[in-house]
Amino acid sequence: MVLKQKLDREFQDRFELFARVIDKDLSNSSSTLQIHIKVLDANDNNPVFEKSFYIFDLFMPRESKITLGSVKATDMDLGKNGQVVYQIVSINKYHAQFMTVDKTSGLLELFVTDWCKFPSSHVRLNVSATDGGMEPLQDLAIVNINITKFNCYEPEIKIGDTSVKGVIKISPGIEANGFISFINVYDEDGDDVSCSVDSKYLNLLSVYKNIFKLILMIDAVNIYEDEIFFNILCFDNGKPSMNASKNFTIVFDSQNYNAPVFLSEDYNFYVQENNDTPVFIGSVRALDIDRGKNGEIEYFLLNENNILSVGKDSGDLFLLKSLDYEVNQLFEFLVIACDRGEPNLTSNVSVFVNVVNTNDRAPMFDRQISKMSVYENSPKHTFVGHLSIHNDDLKPFDEVFFVVDNESSTLFNKHFYLDNVTRSITTKLMIDRETISSFVFKISVYDAHTNVSISSTELFITILDVNDNVPIILKPDSTSAVLEISKFLPPASMVTQIVAVDHDSSMNGQILYLLNHTSKYSSMFSLNNQTGELYL
Repeated sequence: MVLKQKLDREFQDRFELFARVIDKDLSNSSSTLQIHIKVLDANDNNPVFEKSFYIFDLFMPRESKITLGSVKATDMDLGKNGQVVYQIVSINKYHAQFMTVDKTSGLLELFVTDWCKFPSSHVRLNVSATDGGMEPLQDLAIVNINITKFNCYEPEIKIGDTSVKGVIKISPGIEANGFISFINVYDEDGDDVSCSVDSKYLNLLSVYKNIFKLILMIDAVNIYEDEIFFNILCFDNGKPSMNASKNFTIVFDSQNYNAPVFLSEDYNFYVQENNDTPVFIGSVRALDIDRGKNGEIEYFLLNENNILSVGKDSGDLFLLKSLDYEVNQLFEFLVIACDRGEPNLTSNVSVFVNVVNTNDRAPMFDRQISKMSVYENSPKHTFVGHLSIHNDDLKPFDEVFFVVDNESSTLFNKHFYLDNVTRSITTKLMIDRETISSFVFKISVYDAHTNVSISSTELFITILDVNDNVPIILKPDSTSAVLEISKFLPPASMVTQIVAVDHDSSMNGQILYLLNHTSKYSSMFSLNNQTGELYL
């Protein structure tokens, strides 16, 4: 017999077959055999937990031994292959000492001697179910245990570092709503705590979980008792709730504990330049929460000067000097606040006086008469010169513009361009000196913010000559270039005078008369090179 396919015992664990044997002769005699086949088990099935995730909730446990319940896994195999063993395989090391599982039943138990000292509200572990096969198979389940603990500890009340054996020393100058101390309440159960105080002078303000501020509700100067006795009572929100109370005493101290404190980290004041003097610009103020002379304050400057003064009792600030923004834009002073305690305590603050710029300087020409020059026939945009002015104002009041007098503005705008920013003058076109040799313009400078001008200059622009003209002979002209002279004219006699003109100026316009010696008759005549007189 040969097996045609794999068998699954869990699907069918036995088979019954009949085998028949037939004689091959003609008699057809036969016999039959009944065969019983039993399928043996193999470890081919994993254990399987009924649930992959188990949750157990404990509410305020008190017993040291807690039975949580069981985890359950099944294995379809037979014998050892189907026998399941339970084991905790993954758990926090600290929790492991409290947790057990029955390897046969899967029963989970907690053993905790003192639940008040058990720190956790949640325990998580993994439990394995393993069969007994030669090659064991396994399944895992997650177990979560949520614990709501019984309230074990009452709150513990602690006051800030200012207390010694329940006594709090405070300054007698403390004002209403002034801070006295922090109250810290510790609850070992981790519960939230609410507290109250039984004094008409005091109040508790919660600032954080189980941390409170103790506040004085009225000015200390209005409390006539030398001491304030009070009790703080606190309740936690555990189940059941637990409470604690503690007595304290506040004592007013006459020692000068507190230095004056300025109301601002620094002071900035703004004053327009050219101010009147003396002028009030503002005040500095400091507070001292001590009582009596310990809380009285005097003000003075660290370095006395001729610019600023401070009122000894008021802290009022006065400027003693007129300020100039163009000289100095910022002054810094140090004001001291000193109480009258013994020993006295001080603090200081920086005072900044910011000078505000005003348009107090008019632009002025450096010269009443300005002179420039440019060569004739220079291309357009040729630089002619700069207008020289001074304006002592700083930005933004240093901006100016220029205006050419109406009578000559058309002529100026035709030939020149004036840039208000660079204050430079350039040409707009080529200028012929022989057409116009000089210009005179009246130019005024204006403050760009006020449109007011109080200064002007008379600008002379000279057109410099270049040698761009040839000499022109005026005499003899083309109609009288043939001269008739007598043959009896004695030597050294003047025949005629040649007159020429050159429209250029200076050296460019000076004329030199010369004979052309290439002529065969030139030796018969002489020519005065300066006057143009021709002699025989």
